[in-house]
Amino acid sequence: MVVTPPPEAIAGTQAQFEVSADTGTVDGFFRFPYPSDLRLKDGVPDVRGWPNPSKLALLEGLRTIAAERKGYPVLAAGYFWFNAALAPRADDQVMAADRASPVLLIDIDPASPELGRLVPTVATVLPVDDYVPENLLAVAPRPGFILKPNRRYAFVVQRTLNDASGSPLGVPGSLEALKAGLTPEGARGAELATLYQPLWPALAKAGVDKASVAAATVFTTGDVVDDLFKLSEQVRSQHKVQITDLHVEAAGGADHERFCQVRGTVTYPQFQRGTPPFNKDGTFDSATGVPTKQRDEAAPITLTLPKGGVMPAGGYPLAMYFHGSGGLSTASVDRGTWRPTDDPSQCPPWPDTLKCPAKQGDPESLLDEYEGKKGCNTAGEGPAYELAPRGIAMASSALPLNPERLACAAETAYLNFNNLAVFRDTFRQGVL
Repeated sequence: MVVTPPPEAIAGTQAQFEVSADTGTVDGFFRFPYPSDLRLKDGVPDVRGWPNPSKLALLEGLRTIAAERKGYPVLAAGYFWFNAALAPRADDQVMAADRASPVLLIDIDPASPELGRLVPTVATVLPVDDYVPENLLAVAPRPGFILKPNRRYAFVVQRTLNDASGSPLGVPGSLEALKAGLTPEGARGAELATLYQPLWPALAKAGVDKASVAAATVFTTGDVVDDLFKLSEQVRSQHKVQITDLHVEAAGGADHERFCQVRGTVTYPQFQRGTPPFNKDGTFDSATGVPTKQRDEAAPITLTLPKGGVMPAGGYPLAMYFHGSGGLSTASVDRGTWRPTDDPSQCPPWPDTLKCPAKQGDPESLLDEYEGKKGCNTAGEGPAYELAPRGIAMASSALPLNPERLACAAETAYLNFNNLAVFRDTFRQGVL
């Protein structure tokens, strides 16, 4: 019997590729590329080892919610830890979706209609701090490129990325074994061989020689959009919202040229634990799979109905408007084209539902600033102004933590930099 010796590593600056590394520890976290399906536990990323040396509660909250989602983000970022310095690269230097690029992002899913498709990337070596070791390469899709959900991809670093001296990168022996179709040594070697098997034919389809690969990691995206849809369907089946006090807006609601403006109040079930703005708590209690209702909360709502035609028998098509942080329930009506002005009387008035007497009594607060100029949006020419002539009605309500629901809420209240983890459920609450 002829025994084939395992391939040897290729000398040079190499990425950490320790098959048996305990990535659930701080010491082991970067000893294998991230993200990787090898790091999944029950379908969710194991981020126990993500560095947080000061035990900051802000980061621990993010770690907690990261371990509650299936798969990896469709806005993925990857990390490769090298044993020596790399050639410098600016983070805004885009690498084309081309087989010759030194960093590749490739669809390797055998069931994908886009198998072998490359995505443009950016990459840089991160500055060293308490959270980042020396020579850590960060890679990502070029901003604006979103991966497909429930799809298997690979980040690939080619030897042509080069080290600080300009020499081609080396290759770990375990990766050379995978290229040769062999099982690397280590407790998870067989699992790794199976995980990487689809990578090589996908690279071949893209015209990439596997001999040029210096490092690679294989990962599968999740689908938080579908997760939220399923959650919303469960909530809809168990809870109802109530709309009361519908009336034509007293301040000219019937006078708009293209639509009639109706105001009212909607009562929503609330699922966030704690007290707004949620400097602590704020997440859902989803132990049963469906979030537990904590209380009810009323919010103002604006409806617009098209003028100048007969309503269809089945009613008007309805567009939902979701305002941004610091936005208002009346934005569908009054968030028209922004224009420069120093005259507050030319601006949309604060709605009477605004919970901030200081602003209600200060006309100057109606003005904002853009590119060094004062101005405001054009009243009455928001999205409803454009949709009404097309026979489309609109609905917009005050979302969580806007100043109609939380007294004098700032634009950053929705983001809450005191408790970053809560943003996930603040967003989900607004959708539900």
